[in-house]
Amino acid sequence: MKSYKANVIFQLTESGSFPLNCQFVPKTPIPSAFDMPGIYMLFFDQEIVYIGLADNQPALERIQMQLSTITLRGNKVSFNDAGKAIVQSSAILSSQFTRAINQNNARFETSPNRVKFAASKWELFSRLNEEILSRFVIVWFPENKCQDESLLEIRNRWVRDLMPICNG
Repeated sequence: MKSYKANVIFQLTESGSFPLNCQFVPKTPIPSAFDMPGIYMLFFDQEIVYIGLADNQPALERIQMQLSTITLRGNKVSFNDAGKAIVQSSAILSSQFTRAINQNNARFETSPNRVKFAASKWELFSRLNEEILSRFVIVWFPENKCQDESLLEIRNRWVRDLMPICNG
C-alpha cells in the first residue's frame, strides 16, 4: 500500500468555460507502483469518498476520471438524467451549470452521489486549485498474486463494508 496526495500525481490545468474546465494531468515520472493492476481509495480531508479498481485500464486514467466527476470540474464530465435532475434542483449548482449540463455527452458520466458530494463541497471545488487538490489522497493497493480473492471481490467487499459516499 502507498499513499499520494493528488497534487503530487496530477497537475491541475484549466481551459474552457467554468465550471467544466479542469484537467487532471499526470505528472512525470509516474510512480512505478501504478504500472500494475490494483485497487485505489480516494480520500478528501481524511474522509473516504471512493474505492475503485484499475485492472483493464491504466490506474491514473481511472483516478483522473474519478477526480473529474467527484469534483464536478473535469472538462469531460457528462450528466445522465438523474445527475441533471440533482444539479437542476440544487440551489448551489443550478445557476453555474445551466450551460454546462448538456455538453460532453458520452464522456465521464457522473452520478447522483457524486453530484451531491460536489454540491456539499462546492465552496471549495468551485475554486479548485493545487492546494485544494492536495486535500485528495490516493491510497494505492497493487495486486498481490498471493491473494485468495480477486481484485474485484476485494473492491466490492470494501465498498460494501466502508460505504464511500461517491460509490454506487
